[in-house]
Amino acid sequence: MSETPTTTPSPQPEHSAGSILEALLPTLEMFVQDHLHEWSEKGSLALQTYQNILEELHNDLLLIQESPKDRDNRQVWVRLENSLKAASAWTEAIPDSLLSPFFADELLATPELQTLPDTLQIPIPESFWDPQSEEDVDIRFGKRVRGLLRPVRRLGRWIRRKPPAVEERFFNPRSYFVLFAGRPAVNFLLEAWPTFLQTTARQLYELHKLNLDLKDTLLATEHYENSVKEITEGQLNGWVSKLSTQIEAVFLLEKAFERFEEDTFLKFHENQETLFSEYRSKWDYAGTFALRGNQFDQQVIEQNWQGFRRRFENYRHAWDAHFTAERGEWQKDLELGILQIRTRQIMYDVIKATTLKVDKQISPVFEGARTVIRNSLEQFEGHSSEDPAALRRAIVREIRELHKSLQQEKLPMMMDALVRARLEGAVDSCIQRLGQAIESMSEESVIFEERDLSNLKPKSEVHKVALKDIVEDELFRAFKASHKTFSKNFHERIQRILMGISTINDIAEFNLGAGLQLTREERESGDPTQSLQAVQDGLNRAMRQVSDLIESIGSLVESTNIDLLEIAETFDNGVGELAGSKKILELQLRLASARAREEFRHLYRRSIRKLRRYFTRLLILGKTGWKHFNQGYQTVQVWLGIAAPPAQQAISFIRFLTDMNSRVRKLPYVYQRLFELKPLSDERFYMQRTEATRQLKADLQEWIEGNYVITSIISERGNGRTTLLNLAKDQYFKDFKVVRMSFTDETIYSEEDLFTILRDKLLPAEETGEIKTLADLENHIVGLAERRVFIVENIQNLFLRTVDGFDTLESFMLFIARTSHPVFWVLSCTTYSWFYLDKVIGIQKYTRPIIDLGSCSDKEVREIILKRHRVSGYRLHYELPPEIAKNRRFRRLDSDIARQEFLEDLFFKDLTQKSAGNISVAILLWLSSVTVTNDDTVSLPATISFDNTVLYNLPAEELFTLAAILQHASLNADNHARIFHLDKQESQLLLNRLQNRGYLEIKKGMYHLHPLVYRPAVQALQEWNIIY
Repeated sequence: MSETPTTTPSPQPEHSAGSILEALLPTLEMFVQDHLHEWSEKGSLALQTYQNILEELHNDLLLIQESPKDRDNRQVWVRLENSLKAASAWTEAIPDSLLSPFFADELLATPELQTLPDTLQIPIPESFWDPQSEEDVDIRFGKRVRGLLRPVRRLGRWIRRKPPAVEERFFNPRSYFVLFAGRPAVNFLLEAWPTFLQTTARQLYELHKLNLDLKDTLLATEHYENSVKEITEGQLNGWVSKLSTQIEAVFLLEKAFERFEEDTFLKFHENQETLFSEYRSKWDYAGTFALRGNQFDQQVIEQNWQGFRRRFENYRHAWDAHFTAERGEWQKDLELGILQIRTRQIMYDVIKATTLKVDKQISPVFEGARTVIRNSLEQFEGHSSEDPAALRRAIVREIRELHKSLQQEKLPMMMDALVRARLEGAVDSCIQRLGQAIESMSEESVIFEERDLSNLKPKSEVHKVALKDIVEDELFRAFKASHKTFSKNFHERIQRILMGISTINDIAEFNLGAGLQLTREERESGDPTQSLQAVQDGLNRAMRQVSDLIESIGSLVESTNIDLLEIAETFDNGVGELAGSKKILELQLRLASARAREEFRHLYRRSIRKLRRYFTRLLILGKTGWKHFNQGYQTVQVWLGIAAPPAQQAISFIRFLTDMNSRVRKLPYVYQRLFELKPLSDERFYMQRTEATRQLKADLQEWIEGNYVITSIISERGNGRTTLLNLAKDQYFKDFKVVRMSFTDETIYSEEDLFTILRDKLLPAEETGEIKTLADLENHIVGLAERRVFIVENIQNLFLRTVDGFDTLESFMLFIARTSHPVFWVLSCTTYSWFYLDKVIGIQKYTRPIIDLGSCSDKEVREIILKRHRVSGYRLHYELPPEIAKNRRFRRLDSDIARQEFLEDLFFKDLTQKSAGNISVAILLWLSSVTVTNDDTVSLPATISFDNTVLYNLPAEELFTLAAILQHASLNADNHARIFHLDKQESQLLLNRLQNRGYLEIKKGMYHLHPLVYRPAVQALQEWNIIY
């Protein structure tokens, strides 16, 4: 406030309180309306997005409903899952999309405010100084004081001869407007904003309840079997109807935001008189002592705006926590819904897979076997009993044909069809797939412990829950336990079917044989009626056996449809119950309590085990040490010849070897077939040789890149060389022309014989016309236009352990070295032949580092044996020897399963030790140990009775003969005589003696080590330093 001469008044009437408010009121209204509309639009848009998700699902279901012939449950579940995933993605943006940034600053930047001048100068009328009763006391007091001082100021101006001055006030109208008009508008919005958020929260809650209602309808468990196997028309109609109702309900919820916007803006418009009363009432005081400029300057405005920000952030923090929990509730329920859908998808896939495998792969093969037996039966229905000779011929013919058709064709096909279908794999796959579905769930979810929708600043209480852990520990664990029982039963039923297959041929063959025997006995009477009836009855029984198997196969599908679905439904119901927060919190508390108890029990058990171990270790070590020392001392005595093995022991060992084949032949057909000692053609039984295959592929790649590579694979006999080469030929060499040959018949002495064999085996007939020598063959191969892979097995048959017996092998190695660019050579050789050749001629210098298929570990031997055994269908039982029954560790085992596992560990440790990790030897020892009982159980001792110490005390000529055969893989009498400079007759007698004892086997005139003698012979010869 100041005094100016009366000659220069500046009233500025165009900037009165009313004119400024009238000019800027539309700006305030637009500011308020724009924000109300923005909030309303955000809420509506959030609901519209969800409505679009429902409409898309609705349209998808309508399309499925219109095409009933092409309807597939899986496509329904995929669409439902996609819809829930879209809803889950929608909930992710809930807090960020609804919580606006601080909006009050926008008012300060409004362009219309800038039209006001920086300073407003207004004369103060005389009437201003008259105190008014409605004014505050301090203002009336100020006016009176200043009224007393005014005459003094006028006297002073008169004394100084100055004219009377007009009193004026100066202030910033923008600051005044912002504080006294803008502040009420911002405050109004700040009070409306939590109301909007409260409205939104209520709408989201209603929407959440609608979503749960929809999910309950879509995933209703009263039609669980139909939902998984075949969704009915009625279910689809109900879903479509429910979706239509929900879409309409969401549309009505959207209207709440429009009403909020309209009602709130109307309230702002109707209350303007009250909102701007302070602006009008204080206008006349602005710039005077009563309302100085520093009371509404920029600093004061900033202080007010800071207060707004604090209020805004308080609201924002409270509502952010509320919406985060709301989002957590949504996502929790949506994740559970997705899990339920995936469970049904998995069950649908399992049921469909098992049904298709049975219908397409198994049933036709089984029907084929039944048809063969039926056709055979029809052959006899046309025979007359008046012609016994014709009947006998028919029976003999049918025995031959049926035996050939069943044993060589139909039964293997039935077994292969059942095994390759892997029904148990389809059933067991649901564990892995369901585990993956659970693994994809969120680790933690935020849920409401108490939802507050009544306060503008909500006091909702939220809680973090480990949803995945709850599902895994409370539901999935129970599912796995139930599934394990189901799976065990399912496996046993398949195994019984496999055993049933093996009996079909026995039934048919035995009954036909019995009929044939009856015809011989009836020759005298001339009446073959009984033999004909016996044949027909036997074939009927065989056909009934096949029919029973077909029925058993069908029951597997029925079991999957009923029993497995019941397990899945229980899991599904448990997942559905987790929609309630109280249930989750209760489970979380129970889970935490159970984990604490389990941790305590674990610590207690570990402490007790340690104490017991400390007290018993010395005793156990003492007993074990003494036992091993005593056994080792006795064995060493035998090795050194100090003590000869008892005669009975030698006889037992020889009898064990000579009776081996007869014992194996007595085993069931299925068992013999599963444990055949030949290269694998079924990859299911193959034990992956990771390092060997890696090196083989690396060698191939280097050869492709042009490097010098010759690969050699060595192993003991029967340890997987040929199986590895089969795998390599089919998988790694499939892009090349592969030629495979083997030197298996006899030892090759001359280069001429080598050339003839290589030419005939490696090249097609049309390429051999001009090739007359090994050099011609070499030149021809070097000039090949395409690169090839040559696999040559058993190169140990290219040498003989004589002075001139290595020339052929060296010629061959030189030949392959010169042709290694166009040809990738893969050689195979037995281990001890290779070691001998490397010592004598340094064979390894021709090749890269060898691929040595070493011995198998205890774990690998167990895997190889049990893979085959499980397919047989027989149960496995390990007998308890008396010495093990006294073992303290064994006595502490509290269940039959644990005791059988203990005995199994003992057996396989013993098996691996006695076989030295050789696959073929391990299989033979297994076969020699098993006993098949009448109740379809395979029994084995916990240890193997196979004492080979007799080999350590053989005469020198026999030990050296075994060494020679080991180094050559096989020998005949001529070769043996040349090696040892003996007469052929002497060599023949020595070889026959070893064969008669069972140490050797003869095949095509060549003597081989008996498979069970192979590893013991190696150990004995190494102990005597005869081989290395």
